[in-house]
Amino acid sequence: MTQVVVLTKEELEQIIESAVAKGVRMAGSAPAHDPDELLDARQVADLLGCSVDTWYRRAAEPGAPPAIGGARNRRWRRGAVMAWVKQQERAGRKKIW
Repeated sequence: MTQVVVLTKEELEQIIESAVAKGVRMAGSAPAHDPDELLDARQVADLLGCSVDTWYRRAAEPGAPPAIGGARNRRWRRGAVMAWVKQQERAGRKKIW
């Protein structure tokens, strides 16, 4: 036998708040990404769906997001990379890679 439970709006909000406080994500919700998160070349390549070599070539072009760190320890801010991708798309560059 199936039981039906009717919750008030307040009860439902309390359940959701409790779940979120415990780290539960709602179905279909993506985790928030920190735009200041530093990504290495492999992480940027994974994010953009290209090879590391391709990312290094594109990162060397004028206007690419600025790198932080030295040659082997270069990192890029997630927010700067995503802003650069949007800028490329707005400029009509359909295939970035």
